[in-house]
Amino acid sequence: MRIILTILLALACYCGAQELNLRQAANRCRYNGETTEAILRSAPNSGELLELKTVFSTASSVRTVWDIPINLNLMQTAGLRMEVCCRNPAVVSQFNVYIKTGNTWQSAQFEISANEQWESVFIPKASFSPENGVSSWNNCTTLRIAAWKGGVGQLQLYFSHLEFVRQNAGVALVRGSCSHTNNSKALPEALRHARNLSSALVLAGLYPAVIEECDMSFTILRPYRFLLVPSIDSIAPEQRDTIMQYMRAGGKVGLFYTLPPPLAAELGTPVGKYTNASSVQGALGQIVPDSQRLPGCKPVRQLSGCFIALESLPSSCTAMAWWGNCTGQVTRWPAVVKTARGFWMTHVYMNQDPINGGRLFTELIGGFVPEAQQAAAATLFNRTARDITLSSSRVKGAAYKMLDEAKRNYHQRQYGETATACFKSLELLKRTTLTAAAANPNELRALWCRYPGGLPGLGWQRTLETIHASGFNAIFPISACPYFTTYESRMISRVQGEGLPECITAANRTGLRVHAWVNCLGIEDAPESVIHAFAREGRLQLSSKGTQLAWLCPNNPDNLQLLSRMASELVTKNVVEGVHLDRIRYPGRDSCFCEHCRHAFAKTLGFTPSPWPGVVLGGDYQQRWQEFRKASINRVLGTISQAVCSARSNLYLSAAVYPDWTQAQVTVGQDWGTWCKMHWVSFVCPMSYHGSTSQFTSTLNRQLAQIQQPNMLVPGIGTGPMRMSADELARQINATRTARTYGFILFDLGQREAFELLPALNKLGIRN
Repeated sequence: MRIILTILLALACYCGAQELNLRQAANRCRYNGETTEAILRSAPNSGELLELKTVFSTASSVRTVWDIPINLNLMQTAGLRMEVCCRNPAVVSQFNVYIKTGNTWQSAQFEISANEQWESVFIPKASFSPENGVSSWNNCTTLRIAAWKGGVGQLQLYFSHLEFVRQNAGVALVRGSCSHTNNSKALPEALRHARNLSSALVLAGLYPAVIEECDMSFTILRPYRFLLVPSIDSIAPEQRDTIMQYMRAGGKVGLFYTLPPPLAAELGTPVGKYTNASSVQGALGQIVPDSQRLPGCKPVRQLSGCFIALESLPSSCTAMAWWGNCTGQVTRWPAVVKTARGFWMTHVYMNQDPINGGRLFTELIGGFVPEAQQAAAATLFNRTARDITLSSSRVKGAAYKMLDEAKRNYHQRQYGETATACFKSLELLKRTTLTAAAANPNELRALWCRYPGGLPGLGWQRTLETIHASGFNAIFPISACPYFTTYESRMISRVQGEGLPECITAANRTGLRVHAWVNCLGIEDAPESVIHAFAREGRLQLSSKGTQLAWLCPNNPDNLQLLSRMASELVTKNVVEGVHLDRIRYPGRDSCFCEHCRHAFAKTLGFTPSPWPGVVLGGDYQQRWQEFRKASINRVLGTISQAVCSARSNLYLSAAVYPDWTQAQVTVGQDWGTWCKMHWVSFVCPMSYHGSTSQFTSTLNRQLAQIQQPNMLVPGIGTGPMRMSADELARQINATRTARTYGFILFDLGQREAFELLPALNKLGIRN
């Protein structure tokens, strides 16, 4: 305790919080359901606790919410911290927290790692996503805790603290709103860039204030010593002027990717030239810090597809890091340059290597705000000490010993080494709970791969040799979708190289199985020109308000014919072991209401329903509409299955599915439990992406109870989305083996998976 208090004193000048009064929260909380409550409890040595309780039954709503009224200005907050304990998390499929800002709900997920164990959960503000438009955070009126039903039983949540945490080092991060552009993909990208940078900094212990673009003004920015702008393109021109005003007043900045000439001139850097990473031999695979200028910083993995090339640097610029290719060679291209006014990274930060990325940016910011490194180290130390204290592990000695090393480094002002020791301490703590489970006979050990040519810079042969050496036996490469293929096609004009044939050749040499990954209805990733072409032909889905969605309508005959022909051509031209279907669903509840769907639904009823679409949004026809949606997706599956089987028999047919069968039927029309029971597919891959083994196991057990056929389950493990450690990955693999599923599949293959996670599995005894 004395150690912790010593460093807490060092933090006193940096951080603070707006803590909610738990007694008031209990008294004023609003909730849904007759069996739901909010109660104030008292516990020995814990003071007052807020208990949120509900009972999920077969007839209960799919979601329970507790709404706590607040009246807060959160324009400059860093995030939400919760001290929470959960009893019976197995009955929950997903936890969410929402904040109502004006008329907008901001949403974020959080994980519960164990049953009846206290844990500290911090949700960065940048992890919240607006559900219905960007809004100011100056008037936040409601904090909502939500639990989605995953099973039947009683759920109890206990909170000892609920607090909005302020920044801890005089650093702010601006989140762009893309208000000046009509590009529908721009805002999600801007939110992702902000979330990536914020997550890496928070992991390193640096908590920036996150400021929405609409809340940004010179008055707001002026007190901060450093300002981060994760994507300058997402900022409106008038707000870029505000950033320049901040710089002229002495503020320092960290900017990313393309720079408008006025900002480049203000920062003191050249504008540079957009360059595709494919022009670099070996492609781009890492950011390599200059060992003299950033001692202690390790290379940061990042597979960037493009960057801003700087042929030469003026005397006002210093290269702090260089782009390296995928084979480890350092290129001549600067990745991060520094001037007297701040730094500039020549691409967005993608957070593919969170620990090393967080360390890099903490060091860069520390060059302008030295106190930031101390604040980050102190915060990380206290967070680590709290996690060890709350842990139920009986073997804490090694973790505490490493924490003592972190303390010594901190007092010697070696803040980078403090962080390293803290992360090692947490690794030791987690590893004490790891036991290996033996692989099941004929286990499928697979990876999804989004790169048509294998890992950039390696090609398929070296990529498959790498994953085969780690004991994996199957690859699911992206192969086709309604607008492109990775093999020569006669029916789809966009061909992204000969990726699939090359993959098959390499797989035959290494002994891996190939399941061709096909995207069916979703075309959100397509170029705008492609989406517009489908729209002109009337082939897109419509929302209830008539908005076109970048998804093909499952009841449009032209779309069904396209998918049938595409599947037939794929298996005729390529000798694969299986075909794997993705996006074989609706995007959500609010689709599709086009004329094709209206006429098809009318045919099932025997008359034309009216008014449209209001008649199916509630009332007597809502259940019939849900059944119709399921039947529509079933028809897509049947169409593809028939095409595949007619072209080649004895192929595996699988599908990526939403993790909860009950909810998937209602939300996206995906009746995958029936697919398994009727053997319409060989197996399904539920996308069970959880950061904790507890939640993953709960989801897996629910799936087993729903279909009772473990040999038809190949659970998807979200190594990329959840940024999980090798230990956590091993525990989730163990869970699939204990459940005796057909295997498991990782989402997805990247550099971190190939060169860090998979080799680490061998060392942990998980290979096979």
